[in-house]
Amino acid sequence: MKKTILGLLVCLLFLATSCNSVNKQEVPDGVIPYDEMIDIMVDVWIMESAIHIMVTDYDLLEPASVTLYAQFFEKHGITKEQFVQSAEYYMQPDQNSEAFIQECIHRLEKRKEEFTGDTIPASQPQ
Repeated sequence: MKKTILGLLVCLLFLATSCNSVNKQEVPDGVIPYDEMIDIMVDVWIMESAIHIMVTDYDLLEPASVTLYAQFFEKHGITKEQFVQSAEYYMQPDQNSEAFIQECIHRLEKRKEEFTGDTIPASQPQ
């Protein structure tokens, strides 16, 4: 019985320390903080949707995107390099990229609800 309890305590200690090391992992210099990056990605997805809806002439798509992204980076006070470095960092599998994307989707849904007043049932496929 004592061996079982000791084994359980060792396993719990191992799990607790391994979870803490993932959550407390330091973000490299130049990488945008997690919550701020999620807000930025939500804005990017909204901007990209607007670009593709509004620009019907594909010859104008790239120049329009370049102009809008320059304004976007200025608005958020970041550089293209910071954005790319941060996106690459958070999209790594060991950075729990799936949870990052799910949080972006959740915030997009909240924005939609605020804008339209509609709610999306949790069971509805996206």
